[in-house]
Amino acid sequence: MARPPYRGGGRRDIVRADLNRDGRMATWRERMDELVRDLQQQRDELRVKAALGKAELRDELAELDEKLDEVKARVAEWADRADDQLDDFMDDAKDKAGGFMKELQERYTRLRERMDRGDAAPPA
Repeated sequence: MARPPYRGGGRRDIVRADLNRDGRMATWRERMDELVRDLQQQRDELRVKAALGKAELRDELAELDEKLDEVKARVAEWADRADDQLDDFMDDAKDKAGGFMKELQERYTRLRERMDRGDAAPPA
């Protein structure tokens, strides 16, 4: 099913949390890739019209093609950096959460052992 032509809806796709085609939450990279695909589709539609139109329009379209290539390169670079930063953040979060979980597990184990022995006070 073809998408309807772009009508200038603003930043709706950037700020909305979309679901991807398999129904799971789309990642930032997936949303950026989708926006780039939309831009490419708009460009392709304009290329067809420009081929039938004026030379000045073709020149402007060529300029926009260059800018789209720049945007695609920047988005890819930003996405790579975001992935790296997210990986670092997730590693840090896993380490911290793992430490908290281990501490809780140890305390639960000690409490269970005390309850099994019938202790009322923590060991000295």
